[in-house]
Amino acid sequence: MPRDTFHSIYNDEWAKCQLENARSIIMSKTWTSKVIRDNVLYLSSQGKTTKEIATLLEITYDNVKFHKKQLMLEFKANNMTHAVYLWHQKLLEDYS
Repeated sequence: MPRDTFHSIYNDEWAKCQLENARSIIMSKTWTSKVIRDNVLYLSSQGKTTKEIATLLEITYDNVKFHKKQLMLEFKANNMTHAVYLWHQKLLEDYS
């Protein structure tokens, strides 16, 4: 199996696992802003649109837009691409 295919499959499986965890949190009614924001950041980093994120997380389009706006304010980012970049930088700092 080519390396890129392996990483693509691994990332898809990881994403499915993350989404299942998110859905179980929704079902248990302990869905917090932090969980939504983490998922919005991750899915945005995977190139998902606001509409796709809303569908995947089973929340409203406006809810996703609200969280994206809050993330951009939190990271002092110009747009979501910039917010994702700053999020990755923060993760690198946290783990180094």
